[in-house]
Amino acid sequence: MFWVWVVSLPITFLNAATRDPELGAADYIGWALFAIGFLFEAAADHQKNAFSNDPDNKGKLLNTGVWYYSRHPNYFGEICLWTGLFIACTPVFESPGGTEWGYISVLSPVITFMLLMFLSGVPLAEERYDKRFGSDPVYVEYKYSTSPLIPMPPSLYACLPDCGKLLLCEFPSYSKEFK
Repeated sequence: MFWVWVVSLPITFLNAATRDPELGAADYIGWALFAIGFLFEAAADHQKNAFSNDPDNKGKLLNTGVWYYSRHPNYFGEICLWTGLFIACTPVFESPGGTEWGYISVLSPVITFMLLMFLSGVPLAEERYDKRFGSDPVYVEYKYSTSPLIPMPPSLYACLPDCGKLLLCEFPSYSKEFK
């Protein structure tokens, strides 16, 4: 319930404003990020659903489509979506009739990121996949060469030093169960 309230803060402040500012860069950047996030999340969910519903894929690893570029493209989409929504709402916060308190709604993408990256999403999925596929060489290669969040070509990600991977959200806690 708390998460639902927090993620809706940008829209709450947007709808509370009494005036609409002119469209500007923040609007277009926010809308683009929202669209990218929506498309990634929809594609990831569709591909995962189609893969899971195919009996031939039972016990197999999904590492095609958007899942080829990211181990968690659905979470990447979710984070982009809420970040884009926040950015698109920011012009209203400083416009006449808006409220600077609206900036507190940055909690929407921040809490979404924190929940997905540190509590419920990625840590649980990584632990589950490590236990399920940890002895499979295909999975080992996939895990080490595929970004956990930000989609990118595996050949590029695999070449990054550990500090570069850390900046791209490859946290050590994601491999605690990995053999």
